[in-house]
Amino acid sequence: MSPTITVAIVAASATIASAFVAACVQYIAKAREEKRLAVVSRVEADTRVAASFTTIMSRAHARGDVVLDETATSALLAEGPLIDQLRRELAAQAAGPIDYDVLHRIDRVLEGTTVRTFAVGIAEQKAAIQVVAALGLQHPLLTRAAWYALQEVNQFNSAPEHQRLIKALQAREQHDAQRPRLKRKQRASYWLAQP
Repeated sequence: MSPTITVAIVAASATIASAFVAACVQYIAKAREEKRLAVVSRVEADTRVAASFTTIMSRAHARGDVVLDETATSALLAEGPLIDQLRRELAAQAAGPIDYDVLHRIDRVLEGTTVRTFAVGIAEQKAAIQVVAALGLQHPLLTRAAWYALQEVNQFNSAPEHQRLIKALQAREQHDAQRPRLKRKQRASYWLAQP
């Protein structure tokens, strides 16, 4: 075999090997990026589900939309003895030691006269309770939150249906606790589980 052919074979083998190594490095980098994007996507999805969950929870607790009453706000903030008193109290808080009782009273005056929270109907409340339980059973991230929320609702409006839903959520929590866990614990419920 001539030395030229040997050199050509070695050069071709080196080129193929380097191309293979470069392809492997690119594949690993792409796999890592896809894994990172999957984690980001899961976090975004969990955030959207949690935001919807908290909105539904306010419905389950019979709280509707919160509306700012513009006429009451403009009347409250118009020049007069009330706004003068508020300005004096706030200026005293800014200049001297903070009195939290005064700030709390000011907050209650402003909140009580300007913001209205409308209650929801009993049918909407019951539907929201069912949705909270369904989300808790479907998403392990929300199981414990739904369980606690339904216990709170059950304190104010006790019903056998609430007890059934709470037991189902407890069973789901126990089932998740018995499942084999990954080495790297991904879910928050694993970190928050009590020993």
